[in-house]
Amino acid sequence: MPSYRGHGIGRGLVDAAIQHARARDGLRTLTLTITARNVAAIALYRAAGFAAFGSEPLAVKKALAGEHGGPCPLRAPGLLRWPA
Repeated sequence: MPSYRGHGIGRGLVDAAIQHARARDGLRTLTLTITARNVAAIALYRAAGFAAFGSEPLAVKKALAGEHGGPCPLRAPGLLRWPA
């Protein structure tokens, strides 16, 4: 929601998730899947240290096929990994 953007809420949540992950013994990486159109989220994750490492061109279409049964209007999600 645009009215909540710019207040640091998302960054605080991402930072908390990373801190929680760091406390887990043996955990070395975190991965995210994100749609290509979600530019604000991509910027947030990159600022937190995530880096792109691939894409899954049919991931969203497969996930939504059961709900919609037709073509999916979303672009392929990218894969992000932390630490970069």
